[in-house]
Amino acid sequence: MGNKSIQKFFADQNSVIDLSSLGNAKGAKVSLSGPDMNITTPHGSVIIVNGALYSSIKGNNLAVKFKDKTITGAKILGSVDLKDIQLERIDSSLVDSAQVEKKGNGKRRNKKEEEELKKQLDDAENAKKEADKAKEEAEKAKEAAEKALNEAFEVQNSSKQIEEMLQNFLADNVAKDNLA
Repeated sequence: MGNKSIQKFFADQNSVIDLSSLGNAKGAKVSLSGPDMNITTPHGSVIIVNGALYSSIKGNNLAVKFKDKTITGAKILGSVDLKDIQLERIDSSLVDSAQVEKKGNGKRRNKKEEEELKKQLDDAENAKKEADKAKEEAEKAKEAAEKALNEAFEVQNSSKQIEEMLQNFLADNVAKDNLA
């Protein structure tokens, strides 16, 4: 990637973010950093500011358009690996914001801003919980699939054993008939 700068897109619940310049969706790696969604491809990186936040809200219409297809924010959010979620950035953003306020004109954040920030934190926490739940469900589905595969192998082996026993029985009968 080298000297390419990271682009920022500001999202809301109805945004369609055009990332066709980054190529196809297949090679894209998605990580979450607080309320933001980071998407990296071999052709570059972008930060969708508040992308994770709005994607986690039920009824959102946020979508990301790649060269080959358009994917909903909720679907992207559901595919993020838990190791690619950095919630500590939310805390550092809050600390940085508080320090800037103290250094600035000293005005306190008004109640509406505090409520919005709390809502964003709650939404991010809910998104993390949903991601944890999705991961657990995926692990359960994987275990069930492995169990079904093992059972299929057992049935196949039992079938082969029965077939061998039947062939041996028939061979014995043919041998007895030939002797008689």
